[in-house]
Amino acid sequence: MSKKLPTEAQVKNLHKKYAKTDADFALIYTHCQVVDAIAAQLLDAKPNSQIDRNLLHVACMLHDIGAYDVLENGKFVNGVRHGVIGEQILRNEGFPEQIWQR
Repeated sequence: MSKKLPTEAQVKNLHKKYAKTDADFALIYTHCQVVDAIAAQLLDAKPNSQIDRNLLHVACMLHDIGAYDVLENGKFVNGVRHGVIGEQILRNEGFPEQIWQR
């Protein structure tokens, strides 16, 4: 993947790739959409912010990509590891550092 931000389709396809079930996909992807909507509202409240909205959107949409590996029957098992797992996934998939750095 190039250094540019991923497209909506690339983000969604990555979620589908790592989701073990349709239910897991719906749970995590929808959660990421909600986080993104909240972040957008917060950013809108600060019109002079220097935050890159596109980067924020991608970060919100991928922040829990590692959660698929810690889900069992819709419940989180050892969920604290999902951040480390997510970083590994994003690195391995070739995403730019600005997306996976913590």
